[in-house]
Amino acid sequence: MTQPHRSGPTSGPTEILALNVEDLDLDGHRAPIRSKGGAKEWVY
Repeated sequence: MTQPHRSGPTSGPTEILALNVEDLDLDGHRAPIRSKGGAKEWVY
């Protein structure tokens, strides 16, 4: 099993739990999150 990758130091449990299923990129195996600064980042 591979370990999940974090897109940056600000992606944590709060951002992951705020995901909406509609926003998932299933083909790209990634999900968008908003960092504390408001920037859009991707977690894989």
